[in-house]
Amino acid sequence: MPVQDILFEINSLQKVGGSILCTSKGEVIAKEISPYLSDYVKEILPGKIKELVLQLHVMEEDFIQMNVADTGYKWVAKKGKNLIIVVILYPECDLHLVKLHLDLAMNKLSNEKDITKILSKQITLLITMLKKVHVWDIIKLKEYLEREGLKRGLIITQIAYDNKVKDELLNQDNMIEIVISDNMKEELKKLTKKFADQGYIVKKVEISADRWM
Repeated sequence: MPVQDILFEINSLQKVGGSILCTSKGEVIAKEISPYLSDYVKEILPGKIKELVLQLHVMEEDFIQMNVADTGYKWVAKKGKNLIIVVILYPECDLHLVKLHLDLAMNKLSNEKDITKILSKQITLLITMLKKVHVWDIIKLKEYLEREGLKRGLIITQIAYDNKVKDELLNQDNMIEIVISDNMKEELKKLTKKFADQGYIVKKVEISADRWM
């Protein structure tokens, strides 16, 4: 079943104002919003998604709810494997019924091929190890990420990078991060476990020694 149809099913429940499908990091994949939802609620939607995603991770729960006193609306979020559904509820909504539908929706979404493809791009982390990082290394890793349709890369290095590299990192919109460690192999092992626990697919890649010099 198409993703939009699954969200439409949730919205068809009484007193539901909208549903949003996100990655586990809060990046919106798809949404179905009622045209009758107030402009104010639409405006605060991005902030509420971030707030709910953070609470899910901090509380280590798979379902949470949040009341918004100044609007009367209630927000709920359901977490699955690498997916989160955020739902906006009007007052007097049947929360138990919504929760049942979210459980069913999450099972359907987890098996959707389109979602699997999206998630494979969103949650894959490339890690490479270099003794010293040059500007060309950042550029080449970014090109690798873009070529593969990926969102994030990380370089483990032994030597602190200079201002030229720092400036180049700022141009990558947080796509690439550098970690400095005396023991790169041990750091790779530690980071691989850390990010795998967060739901990332971690892949080690090699950057060619030829830096176009």
